Amino acid sequence: ISDNMMRFWLSFVQNHANDIASGRNHIFADIVEDKMEGYLSTVYRETCSKYVDDGYGYTIEEWTEPDEKGTVFSHCSDDDEVCFISCTWSKRPVGKGALQALMDYAGRKAPGKDRTFIMFSAGGFKKDMEQISEEQDIDMVPLEGMFW
Repeated sequence: ISDNMMRFWLSFVQNHANDIASGRNHIFADIVEDKMEGYLSTVYRETCSKYVDDGYGYTIEEWTEPDEKGTVFSHCSDDDEVCFISCTWSKRPVGKGALQALMDYAGRKAPGKDRTFIMFSAGGFKKDMEQISEEQDIDMVPLEGMFW
């Protein structure tokens, strides 16, 4: 289901409409809290995909499964260049470890091609990443930078 409001309704509200209507909101709140991070990470991934499509002209077709830090990876290519993308849904800023994971992913998928790197992080980026991104031409997009 591509409509996020409909997906939210079907995932969280529809099966608990009677509890909500009868005032047993605490039951609903516990259910939503347990599953909300998964829902929001999916919405965030879709937003990142749209940002890449609109801003870079690449279409992301699929993401990897999340790693232990909640980061997913994808790549898009044309004849000459490959764009590698990481997307981290976490409240903590990401640093060199996330960059290394993206580089490792790129090395496995397309060694030897010209590469563009884009990193998305809902929690932002650690200070040392700014200098690294300038030196290595990596686009870092924090959550608040996605709304232009």
